[in-house]
Amino acid sequence: MPTPSAGKVATFSLAKLSTKYDVNQATDDHDMSQVASDASGNVYMLSGPGPEADVLRMTSGGTVRKVARLHHVNGVLGIAPVGNGELVVGGSGGLYRVDRHGTAERLNTRPLKHPVPIGTRPDGSVVVVDGGTVWSFKGAAAKKLYEDHTGMNFRRGAVDATGTVYVASGSSLKGTLVLAPGRKPRAASPRGTVPGTHTPVSALVVQSMTAAHGGGYYAKVVSDPDLGSLTPYVVRVGPTGSAIVLAQGTLEKSNPSCDTGKQYPALKTPCLMPWFVVQSGKRVLVMGNPTDDGSRIPAFAIRADTK
Repeated sequence: MPTPSAGKVATFSLAKLSTKYDVNQATDDHDMSQVASDASGNVYMLSGPGPEADVLRMTSGGTVRKVARLHHVNGVLGIAPVGNGELVVGGSGGLYRVDRHGTAERLNTRPLKHPVPIGTRPDGSVVVVDGGTVWSFKGAAAKKLYEDHTGMNFRRGAVDATGTVYVASGSSLKGTLVLAPGRKPRAASPRGTVPGTHTPVSALVVQSMTAAHGGGYYAKVVSDPDLGSLTPYVVRVGPTGSAIVLAQGTLEKSNPSCDTGKQYPALKTPCLMPWFVVQSGKRVLVMGNPTDDGSRIPAFAIRADTK
């Protein structure tokens, strides 16, 4: 696993991390929250479209192994570590707890249509989005944190170490739903612009989100195609709402391809940018194939900015 220099993106090959498990396949599904990390820097991924799926764990050093095989889980939608090596996985069939030995057990919770676990609060409760509702589950006990009545379908979200929940309330970061413990729900748009432009970060379209260990969240975003060229970015949004653009890539295949094992300027990277963003220790990893032709592109490692 590379260590990037300040202001650089270090590229690496997912395929070379393991000869036994296909990490590329585990990060190929663009529409699911299938990549998550825990406080120790382990990254969890779901490999397979269902009804069976392997849960892979990658350490912060890049070691990959299978920790569980999920059977009869229809349409895997998301994964959230809950501590002690345990995970909660969401599928169209409900929620499942996976223990550290790889045993999966369906949780006896209220009926859910399309549950997507997005993170865990300090009290051990798991935050799940299901359509336009945000739930908190602790054991079989359920608490409704928020419900939208306008037909919203939440899919992207994160829960930071303070227990604050961030949910993209639309296609962009504008009006992100913020649910802080003990406070009323509020909508908050990130403050800041893309370097060298007048484009507000809040106007960028969300592809994936993950918690930042220092509070707030990271997001993989792209510029709105209606505003011009389609450019991908990685941004960090702090707990106060201030936004920093950490990296800029490309989605243009005509651009020069990038080699693995090299470092490029973070804000002028000529590489195709992967799909999922996740923090692992002092690195922010960007992984996953953004193309539909089956090609494999280098993953990114960026220095985590948790100030």
